[in-house]
Amino acid sequence: MTVRILLADDDEIFVKQEAAFLERQGYNVKIALNPEEVKSILDNQRIDIALLDLRLINNDDPDDISGIEIAEQMRADI
Repeated sequence: MTVRILLADDDEIFVKQEAAFLERQGYNVKIALNPEEVKSILDNQRIDIALLDLRLINNDDPDDISGIEIAEQMRADI
């Protein structure tokens, strides 16, 4: 069974590099660059592990906790 990982970060270069590394290790990796993409993937696919950036919208905004908000919403939906 292949483990499916969701890798979410607004830094596209970082996400693609990390995804390539994980895929070479045999994982099936899905990439999301914003909260909407995260929600779409989680609503439509089975994911075993989700690695979410704390700040999915703006890394420079200390009040951006969009990654945590998505994790909390996922927990509430279970």
